Amino acid sequence: MKFDVHVCLVSNQPTPNFVPVLSPEFRPQEVVLVVTPQMAQQAEALAKVMKERCQVKVHQLKVDSEYDVAAIGERLFELLVNIDKDKVALNVTGGTKLMAIGAYGVFRDAGYASFYLTQQGEVVLLDSQQKLSLPAPKILIEDYLALHGFTALDKPIRQINQQWLPLADELVKRRSLAQPLGSLNYEISTLKNEADLMIEVAQVDEQNMAYLLSLLERYGLARLKNNQLTFVSEKAKQYVNGTWFEEYVFHVVKSLPNVQDCALGLQIDLADEQGLGRNELDVVVMAHNALHVLECKTANFTANHLSNAERNEPIYKLDTLKRLGGLRTRTALVSYRELTKPMKKRASGSDIYVLQQHDLSGLPTLLKNWLDKAQPRGD
Repeated sequence: MKFDVHVCLVSNQPTPNFVPVLSPEFRPQEVVLVVTPQMAQQAEALAKVMKERCQVKVHQLKVDSEYDVAAIGERLFELLVNIDKDKVALNVTGGTKLMAIGAYGVFRDAGYASFYLTQQGEVVLLDSQQKLSLPAPKILIEDYLALHGFTALDKPIRQINQQWLPLADELVKRRSLAQPLGSLNYEISTLKNEADLMIEVAQVDEQNMAYLLSLLERYGLARLKNNQLTFVSEKAKQYVNGTWFEEYVFHVVKSLPNVQDCALGLQIDLADEQGLGRNELDVVVMAHNALHVLECKTANFTANHLSNAERNEPIYKLDTLKRLGGLRTRTALVSYRELTKPMKKRASGSDIYVLQQHDLSGLPTLLKNWLDKAQPRGD
């Protein structure tokens, strides 16, 4: 069961139109997008991804209004006159309900096929109820963002150097290292130039600080002489200052089942989204054809010197990032330290999943369960 032409109704949810075209088993040679003026931008984004990713021809059939069912019917009838009945099918999954009902009526009355894509990825022919299970298509992060009008500014990082991961494991397992690590990060923040690699360390003989410093030397990130800690490189300094946690979360997520794609430090332009401009997404995951954005923080949010605005910044950012991929985009705040009660309440109110210090020992299971909640349960 395969058709040369798919007729798709464009809406704010492009995935149901894209998935059947992405699947080699069901891919057409040509796609016709039925577009209202309100959906012109969405249609351009969808057409661009279909052409580049699937190498299919894409045309637009423009209609004046989604409410003028008669006019839509006339345009579709004009299209169908020149196409054999066994070569074209209507995808009724997209568009508004009114558009779908009107378009389906035209196809049905003229004896042409229509299909619906279920949330489980099955193509159902509406007249015969024949079903085709499509292999799970691998929608990449760049595909998903582009479908919603966003572009990755740099090539996504999908591999990391794992030489320092044992240090990250130690930092997660030993909660007592959080306090001395915070002290080192504070000293790093006071450096005037990015190229500066040396910091002064107080209380080098304190048990937890001494153990942390020994780890940094053991794994080759820094050298200690008297009270001076010198990092071996700018990269090593940034790793200790927080990059380690982003890479740790990325490593955990990437190893989980049902992850279609995973990227670290993805740069995107959010200039049209409340003036955010260029933004870095710490960890981005595609699972069950839904986009997941994880913000990874090592800051001590309970510190008295932090303002409420500083505490809430990652929550506001994640709330805005939920607009990246339509209704199914999900966000999480993963914190190396405990959050304040107001932060947790605000995150919950914004439907942001929170994982904090006491959760990290079970991070793989907790993240797997969270990702799997994006799996559709039924239509």
